[in-house]
Amino acid sequence: MKNNNSTTSDTSSGTLTMRDADSLLARLIRKIVQGPKGWLDLARAASSKFVRVDQVQAAPIRARKPVVQPARKPVVQPARKPAVQKSRPKPNLAPFHLYIPFAQNAELDAQDFAADVYVAHGVQAIPAADAMAIACGGRVICDCIEIPSFAQRVLPSNWSRINTRFIDRTVEGYLRHCDSLITVGWELGKELETYGRPVHVIPNYRYAEELQPSNRLREKCGIGPDTPLVLAISNITSGLEAVLEGISGISQPVHLAVMGHLKPAAYREKCEMLVQELGLEGRVHFFDPVPYDELTSTASAADVGLIVRDPVIPNNFVSLPNRIFDYLFSALPIVTPDIPDIARIVREENAGVVIEGIGAGGWRKGILQALEYSAEMKRNALAASRKYVWESLEDQLFEALGRPKSVTFVGYTDLNKNNRTMRMAASLRKMGVTANVYTSFDAEMRRTG
Repeated sequence: MKNNNSTTSDTSSGTLTMRDADSLLARLIRKIVQGPKGWLDLARAASSKFVRVDQVQAAPIRARKPVVQPARKPVVQPARKPAVQKSRPKPNLAPFHLYIPFAQNAELDAQDFAADVYVAHGVQAIPAADAMAIACGGRVICDCIEIPSFAQRVLPSNWSRINTRFIDRTVEGYLRHCDSLITVGWELGKELETYGRPVHVIPNYRYAEELQPSNRLREKCGIGPDTPLVLAISNITSGLEAVLEGISGISQPVHLAVMGHLKPAAYREKCEMLVQELGLEGRVHFFDPVPYDELTSTASAADVGLIVRDPVIPNNFVSLPNRIFDYLFSALPIVTPDIPDIARIVREENAGVVIEGIGAGGWRKGILQALEYSAEMKRNALAASRKYVWESLEDQLFEALGRPKSVTFVGYTDLNKNNRTMRMAASLRKMGVTANVYTSFDAEMRRTG
């Protein structure tokens, strides 16, 4: 009878049961105690429980058929087109490629132009004036003839935006380090006060003169003395379209003479086309500028003078152009947009009309009003011209420059053709001050001989 609670061993099968394992473990312990002889007996007994490896018949090994891999077609890679390198434009260094060499040359030439004061004509000349002052000593004063920021000028430059921001930030730093600033108008003077330097206003008054009326302009236009003639002096960059439309709406045969340049060339073409569209071909006349000493005499033949400027443009809003005084000295009533400095003079002197808005209707109404009161306004304009004379500013200029013994005017452009600079230099020389002019043209002549 079998005991269900026992674990049996089957020696015939060659398997080792749990009971066998326990028995072998017990015997192992006894034999270990008996020493080497006991180990040998134990090994013999254990070997009888297992099938010998050499008695196991190995299964036959079947030879495998070789696996033939199908031939792979070579993968043809498409030829790569050479990468096209995008051509980058050459770095645009304008205007630094002009103003920095000018300043470097100014430093080299400083000893020959040493002075108590260096007056930079416009912000672009400050680096050169500053270089001279560092080399030889002296004070730097900037004559800010327009708003310092190039980004807010009337005609946008073709410089990159980066360059424009760069030079505006550079100019701001130079202005804050100037000893003082002078400028052409009171409204611009307010803007310049933000740089924290003393500001002196020296407007562009003309030398005192007796008006010599002439009929030359009417002769050029081919009109008689009774035909209304409106004059626009100076370079015009915008706003003339509204003037032309305003004149086309006047029933009287009013003529317009433009004495100056329309810039850029595309703008002139646009205005010329508008003249044709409005049917004003025989009533609008374009002329080149006349010499400065002939300006008032030539302009006096007109009935009204226009200030064609858009006050929305920051540089225009703070302007006080030469033309306001040219018109007064020509005895012309002035029609102008509401530009603060110009409007103040026109109203105070009752020498013209400040229009409301700069549309065609505003210009038409302003021109008609000026023509209606032309005789009175002409008298007022001529009377005002005796007040706004350059001679009245000479002492003020001398004080603004700090009562110097010597002054060098520094400008990138040819200052010998600049009326404002030449008036200043002449006035200072009359007071016994040594006044010299240094420009990029002088620097170039010294380099090339």
